[in-house]
Amino acid sequence: SIPPWASGSALILAGACMCKSLLKVNWYDPVDGAAAMLTLIVMPLTYSIAYGLIAGLGTYIICHSVFFVMEKVFKIEKPTFGPPEEMEEATPVKEVDEPEPEPEPVKVGDEVEEEA
Repeated sequence: SIPPWASGSALILAGACMCKSLLKVNWYDPVDGAAAMLTLIVMPLTYSIAYGLIAGLGTYIICHSVFFVMEKVFKIEKPTFGPPEEMEEATPVKEVDEPEPEPEPVKVGDEVEEEA
């Protein structure tokens, strides 16, 4: 049997690899966000990946069922949230191959002109 203190580092690395998939979660959909958040919280608190997945899948199924019934019976649509406007108008990322313009060298004897 492998002692827990020996397998801890492997579990930390596996958790770090799983955190990369959090970027792909649709956080603007309340059902997806709630299921992902509950999965994320339950896994470390119960020391079990299986319990975290069960909690996330159960939350996903229950929330979708509730919103389906609300839409069909009460004609209430599921709320959705859009990304903030700052993210939509974000400046594009520079290409890596683009050279940065070099600043002009300043000579020691040059005088700086001041505008009045």
